[in-house]
Amino acid sequence: MARYERFTFLCNLNERLAIADLAERLHRSQSDAVRYVVVEAVKQLAQTDPAYALSTRSAAQEVKEGMNVTG
Repeated sequence: MARYERFTFLCNLNERLAIADLAERLHRSQSDAVRYVVVEAVKQLAQTDPAYALSTRSAAQEVKEGMNVTG
């Protein structure tokens, strides 16, 4: 899936190293590792707040499909 929008954020050295480590463990790019964490956070929030699940389902699905992740 082609991506046409860029989202950047500031992080310190420890956060950057954590992202790099996570990406390596997941065998994915650093940006995909961040997307993975976001999708997992959305899933956990959705379990505790059904209204949140309905409002974020399509956005999370788009991210998931873009990463070609199953499960």
